[in-house]
Amino acid sequence: MPTRKNHKFTNDRVSGVLIGAACGDALGAGYEFGPALSADTDIYMRGQGAFAPGEWTDDSAQMIAIALVAVSSDIGTTEGQDAIAKNFLEWYFSPAREKDIGIHTSQVMRQVTDPEADNLADRFTTVAAQKEDRNPGTSGGNGALMRTAAVALAKLSNEQELVDTAIKTATLTHSDTRGAQAAAVWCLAIKEAIETENFASQPDLEDLKNNIIEAIERTMPNESAFWREQLDSATGQDPREFTSGNGYSVQTLKCAWAAITHTPIPQSLPAQHFANALEEAVRAGNDADTVACVAGSLLAAMWGLSAVPARWRAQIHGWPNMRDRDLQTLALNIVNKPENNQIKNQWPNINHMDYSSWSGTDTIAVHPHDNQVILSGFNAAGGTVEVPITIDAVVSLCRMGFEDVNNLNLRPGNHVEVRIIDIPGDNAHAELTLADAADTVAYFRSQGKTVLLHCVAAQSRTPTVAALYAIRHKKIEPQTAFNQVNQALSNAQPNHEFTNIVLNHKEQA
Repeated sequence: MPTRKNHKFTNDRVSGVLIGAACGDALGAGYEFGPALSADTDIYMRGQGAFAPGEWTDDSAQMIAIALVAVSSDIGTTEGQDAIAKNFLEWYFSPAREKDIGIHTSQVMRQVTDPEADNLADRFTTVAAQKEDRNPGTSGGNGALMRTAAVALAKLSNEQELVDTAIKTATLTHSDTRGAQAAAVWCLAIKEAIETENFASQPDLEDLKNNIIEAIERTMPNESAFWREQLDSATGQDPREFTSGNGYSVQTLKCAWAAITHTPIPQSLPAQHFANALEEAVRAGNDADTVACVAGSLLAAMWGLSAVPARWRAQIHGWPNMRDRDLQTLALNIVNKPENNQIKNQWPNINHMDYSSWSGTDTIAVHPHDNQVILSGFNAAGGTVEVPITIDAVVSLCRMGFEDVNNLNLRPGNHVEVRIIDIPGDNAHAELTLADAADTVAYFRSQGKTVLLHCVAAQSRTPTVAALYAIRHKKIEPQTAFNQVNQALSNAQPNHEFTNIVLNHKEQA
């Protein structure tokens, strides 16, 4: 059985959970209430109705409402639940709610109109229970399951508190036993995925399922037989078998689990499973945004932020005026917040990174195979080195502050950070992440945008990704691409792992 403990990729997995959910939500929003689609159907962030491409729906909005509280409060307490209820109402009375809200959730929230009222969580729970009493069997929708990923992050350290808090948070609006349990089961799954140390190197979905079932047996022993049956019956099945009725919690869970376990894990690039499985969740159809939102949170817990395609991350946005970097910051602050609050003065919370002690940050060159791509160190992005062309988009390969590229006056969605560590063995999915960074440059260039590609000193990460861009998208032979990019960058010296990835690269776009 896989080893479970804290390890060096935990932050990568934590970083991805909210973003993975939001990516699934935004992808599925363009296909919601549509038919099941064939496996060869291309899935992209196309938007639909009131939702722009990349915009998340009420699923992620309510997840964020919980996450915002979890950063500074114990969401398992009465005070924490009251704060969540207040955030729900803040969203409910915003223009975002007018775009989309579940029928059941709307019927509960419109009866709880005063965000300043005492005992707000009790009021929510009472209204939800009264609605179920009047109309039995109407509270099992997936409106609580879809937002539950934030609860998993808030209670990673205690699985029983995780289950109790997930159920309590679910019943704020959904007075249905199985629906609340579904939220708890999915939180346990996220916890197990984050803590399975060797999943990336030895992925085994059957072992993951067994770990989840064992966690259910420890925390909900009287319900474990039911949930074992649900997981077993969905494991490895085509998610389209669960399209009918996938607006209900148990069916949503099974549809998401089926998409994850039915999708093969590629042997060459295992973490490609994240994108492949998330697209399959969308292809299941019907309540596609919620199924994919639920699937995305667990897939990101399995594979980490480094497996989430940067082109998706660049596009996602929504209430309350957030983008992918904001969600990553939320997730890390929920899990890593120290008692002395020093994290407030550290990445990812700072506005500006200080790389003044580094040499080579002023390096700049034009890509030898595309004069609309500029290669540089940090200073070109930070505005202290003149760039020869106007930049429309930036791909950063190092940690950045919130305001470090403000000087470039980019339009929203035109800056993406791809976290790549310049130490062999320290990236969860080095080959996939490097190739994705190169593909992100191509994504922006396909829109006619000029691109600044940079890391701190343009020494290892920048030349590696620049060479992969030439190989994958300009049809340049690997050795030639590697040599010519390194010649263009005076500071270039890719580490041996990155060099091998470039020189042995086979796939060309």
